Amino acid sequence: MLNSLLTTTKITEKQPEFGMDNVFNGQFKEKVSVGLMQYSQKNSLSAWVVLYFKLHVIGGAPVKTQQAKKCDLEKFMQFFTKELGHEQIDGWTSAVTKALPNELSTAKSPISGNHYQVTTVNRIMATVRYFAGWLIKQRPLMAGDHLAGVKDLHCDEPEWNGLNNIQILRLKPAIEQRIKACGKQNQNSLLEAAVFYLLLQTGLRESELVALNLGQYYNKSLYQVLRTKNKRVSGKVPVPQGAECLERYLAFSADATLPEAPLFKSRYGKRLKAQDLFRICKSLAKQTAVFLEPGQPFRFTPQKLQESIEALFIT
Repeated sequence: MLNSLLTTTKITEKQPEFGMDNVFNGQFKEKVSVGLMQYSQKNSLSAWVVLYFKLHVIGGAPVKTQQAKKCDLEKFMQFFTKELGHEQIDGWTSAVTKALPNELSTAKSPISGNHYQVTTVNRIMATVRYFAGWLIKQRPLMAGDHLAGVKDLHCDEPEWNGLNNIQILRLKPAIEQRIKACGKQNQNSLLEAAVFYLLLQTGLRESELVALNLGQYYNKSLYQVLRTKNKRVSGKVPVPQGAECLERYLAFSADATLPEAPLFKSRYGKRLKAQDLFRICKSLAKQTAVFLEPGQPFRFTPQKLQESIEALFIT
């Protein structure tokens, strides 16, 4: 039932809305949507899951994130209906929530056929927690707090997934070389440099970077940055070394005086997309590999750059 409902809910790549007016409009829309639910629906957990998905997931997060949350919520509902034999909302208690991670840790992925990793189980639980926190504000449950005593599974310290200092040092000359050598109309080495340093030094995700507008950058900092993971707004994000590269790039921007214009644009004049960031990383990696020994492939992704912010503080 839930799977068919979520399947008919179209996942979009809409850019996150910005500003307090949109926050108030979102709160009003939420109250109206909850108020229009029929009495029978207010006792159905799947109906609340679908409403939450439409209000707080669709359009407000990258497509891959939307798809992941959809799968997480489906797994939760499959577990709930299987174990309890119904989907009455008041059947959701802390005992049910505590049993979920144990059940998931013994289940196997339908894609890989392997057991879910601890990090995957904890990610699913994080999705359920966000939904649960929203639900309790809309419709208190008979048994009270259904998250009481619920903890994540313990996992070992994750392996370093960012770039190390040597890799970062090899990339910087490659950026300078491309600025000097790339002069074709379809090449924008200043854009590459600005994107590289902002991902490296701010810790922004790809979706957060491409959603930035010109009006959000001034005084060598980014302001009112909407975070896609928790939908919070960072009041100020300093841009250390990246400010110089960004300002050199903006000096050639035709829309430099339009606050609502995209901060980063493709060669077609459109807002940069996440896929464009992967192409930039590929170009920089190719330039870096020119001076490496054969058999030493050099690859990295925007996510590796975002996670490499920690390497800048390692002495």
